[in-house]
Parts: sequence; C-alpha cells; structure tokens
Amino acid sequence: MLFIYTDFVNVDTLRQECEIDLSTISSEYLADECDKLYDHKKDCTIFFGFLEPGFMLDLKHEARIRKCIRKFNCHLIVFHLESLPWSWKNEIHSLSSSSLTKKENE
Repeated sequence: MLFIYTDFVNVDTLRQECEIDLSTISSEYLADECDKLYDHKKDCTIFFGFLEPGFMLDLKHEARIRKCIRKFNCHLIVFHLESLPWSWKNEIHSLSSSSLTKKENE
C-alpha cells in the first residue's frame, strides 16, 4: 500500500516510523534495492522519501518498484501527483495534504 504526502512533513519522524529508509538511494539503483527487499523480506515498512516517479524513474524501474508497493507499506513524498504512474495510483492507501485539509475547513 502506498501512503502519499503532498507537502512537507516531519521527514525525520516519518523516517523513524519506517523500518527501511530508501530515501538515500539514488533513483537509478532504487529498483535494484526494491527487488532485494521483495525477495528477502516478508513484511516491512519502507520510506522512499521525496520521489517524483514520472520524472525520476524510467518505466521499467516503475514496474519493478510497484512489486514492493503491492507487498509492503510504503511512504512517499511527492509534490506533483501527475508524476505518479497510473499503475501506482491503484495502490494508494491514503493521501495526506495540508491543502486538502484547508479546503475542507473553509
């Protein structure tokens, strides 16, 4: 499942809540790390950090990372929702955005 944050959150707190921090991995190696996790872990929580998949990953990497998103709880900070691949949008569990909260309160 994918937990998406569209604005700045307390990254350190979120990082500590997750078991595995992939935010320091270069986007070109992110799919390789996800493949390793998928093969060797049964359950974990992953923090991707700031990632704009449509702009930072190629299509093959997006598909490989999607396996982890389907198997594990994954947290992701993204500022451009249009950069999310359609296949990832089916995996969204929750979307957290201060702009959504402001509109609801007005």
